Amino acid sequence: MKSQYSIALLIETSSSYGRQILRGIQRFIQTENRQEWVAAIEERDVNAGVPDWIKNWSGDGIISRQLFGDLGHQIRDQGIAFVELTDRESVSDFTSVRSDDLEIGRLAADHFHDRGFTQFAFCGFSGEAWSDRRREGFERQLQSFSSSNVYCYQSDWYEKSVKRPDRARAKLARWLSQLPKPIGLMACNDVCGKQVIDGCHQASLPVPESVAIVGVDNDELLCSFCHPPLSSVMPNAETIGFRAAKILSRMLANKKHRARVDEVLIPPLGVFPRQSSDVVAVEDRDLAEALKFIRDHACESISVADVVKYCGVSRSTIERKMRQLIGRTPQQEIRRVRLRHACALLAGTDLSIEAVASECAYEHPEYLHVVFKREMQMTPGEYRTVARRS
Repeated sequence: MKSQYSIALLIETSSSYGRQILRGIQRFIQTENRQEWVAAIEERDVNAGVPDWIKNWSGDGIISRQLFGDLGHQIRDQGIAFVELTDRESVSDFTSVRSDDLEIGRLAADHFHDRGFTQFAFCGFSGEAWSDRRREGFERQLQSFSSSNVYCYQSDWYEKSVKRPDRARAKLARWLSQLPKPIGLMACNDVCGKQVIDGCHQASLPVPESVAIVGVDNDELLCSFCHPPLSSVMPNAETIGFRAAKILSRMLANKKHRARVDEVLIPPLGVFPRQSSDVVAVEDRDLAEALKFIRDHACESISVADVVKYCGVSRSTIERKMRQLIGRTPQQEIRRVRLRHACALLAGTDLSIEAVASECAYEHPEYLHVVFKREMQMTPGEYRTVARRS
């Protein structure tokens, strides 16, 4: 075995997604890698293409988000270990690690369904396999709820040349204005989500009251620049980088692994809710108020009595209406919201188990353990490990 390996990391530094992948690779190098890697990395954009120098490169391994095509086969034939992270094609000829786009779409569908929406839309980028897969996952999950067809809109990716951006924005605004309202709309990523929010403003459509929007990538800077701030599905990009580095390490250690073609799908961490989807699409005013009150205050030790008092109707009325619409009792909904928030804190923060329990209105950490074992079939600590490393 060589004492030192030369590795090329062709991963964009221009996006939060790419930087999180690089962070995962770095974590593997620091915590588990037994080989010495000398990594070649440069400032890159996702559409930068394959650099010319790679054609004559004499290194040992590549982890790439760029489309290699025939050049990838040439590199592999030269004995260079290769792991592909691009998600822009339907099928890869190489071992690949990417986000589970079908699951991303499913989470967005669940997010809107939980808020009582019955009309749905998807806005994506044409010719992009990752966008198509997210739409497919979104539609599949909604079909399982016996929901109506999804209204779809496709446009060119923001990185591509658009001759008249003003016309593109006007076209999107017209499409949005023609949709039935209220509607839950999934954007294929946060860039697309920003475009949709801007289109709603141009069409004088209130967000989220008329159009509730969820993006993908949870780019905190971009989401916070949206008005209102954009809700977003959180991919597990750091784990993608970690797993890719681990696979590359195996390839370097054993050449037999280089001939295999595997596809590794990394599930998302969940939905990070912000104001763009902070609404309950229920015509019944009492029920809408009950669901919003639970969503806003479930982690403040509220009881069903507090929900009834806030809504000003009888407990039996709230119980009946909630069972009819969402198939859960008020108490079950309170528990569900608390558990979902606990999952988000475990996956996205370094808070201790005790602190997570306190934040989510579990009186004792031991009870949080009981709930997780019953509902998730694992402990909170095990869930955190799975969520972060899949």
